[in-house]
Amino acid sequence: MVNHRRVKEVVSAVYHVDGTARPQTVARDENPTWYELIKAFKDLTGEGIILNTSFNLAGEPLVETPSDALKSFALGGLDAIYIQGWIIKKR
Repeated sequence: MVNHRRVKEVVSAVYHVDGTARPQTVARDENPTWYELIKAFKDLTGEGIILNTSFNLAGEPLVETPSDALKSFALGGLDAIYIQGWIIKKR
């Protein structure tokens, strides 16, 4: 059972201003890559949640292609990005 009050306190960014959220679950047999990524994150942080976002910078269009993602990655404050099986890190 999920303690929604605790989740809202820990990761308030996943909630809309009206207090709703749209959680998605991942099963190991349906998507082993994402399942293992989320599990590894939980092992490191104690929190088994990853926020999916539109991934666009202020004033920029939504990211729709790997090329768009790399552009936003280069311009934004991210340290690393995972695209289609590749992890790319900034120096």
